[in-house]
Amino acid sequence: MLFQPSGHTLSGSFRTPRVTAPLSGSVVGAKLSFAVDFPGPPAYRILFSGLAHGNQIEGQALPQDVNGHAFAGHGGEVPRDYYTWSARRVAP
Repeated sequence: MLFQPSGHTLSGSFRTPRVTAPLSGSVVGAKLSFAVDFPGPPAYRILFSGLAHGNQIEGQALPQDVNGHAFAGHGGEVPRDYYTWSARRVAP
């Protein structure tokens, strides 16, 4: 992930070996929240929230389909209410 804060606005990108997707959200103090839209198929969105601690962020992620409903995944598995995630700052 690449975060680019500007005031309370957060932008950047979420990169995996298969896709790079833009992210957008907000940051207030140590709290941040952002969404990443993935093209699919099927298309889906993940809503991230977290709390920054020094060089690390930990939080929760909630997958949704494009209509805002819980995303059942590509195999139709039953989704959890949320997933945990973490990120650590690396030197450029």
